[in-house]
Amino acid sequence: SHLVPDPPHVLFIASDPLLRNRVGEALCAGGFAPLLAVHAFDAASYMASAPTPVLIVIDVDSPGLDLGNLLGRFRADARWSRVRVVVTGSNVESPGRLGVNGVLPKPLDAGKG
Repeated sequence: SHLVPDPPHVLFIASDPLLRNRVGEALCAGGFAPLLAVHAFDAASYMASAPTPVLIVIDVDSPGLDLGNLLGRFRADARWSRVRVVVTGSNVESPGRLGVNGVLPKPLDAGKG
């Protein structure tokens, strides 16, 4: 069975520091524990040491991001393989084509002030 930590964790991967910080603040305000990653390397370190998140959100506009490789890593990990993945971006395809559970089109409104 899958145990959810209290508070539940959400992994957000984005190279943009302003976006990452605003989403992190919104997650905290919503009662979640944000795991904020700049790139896939950070995400891999969370996989090794952090509690399993309830959701992974990936900014596909991040430079150098290999979405297929990153999703493959998540799917290959027994603890992370069933975590729902949502992508955000300014011009994203349908979730089914990307192999993810959902899409959040940009611009995101992660809460104002």
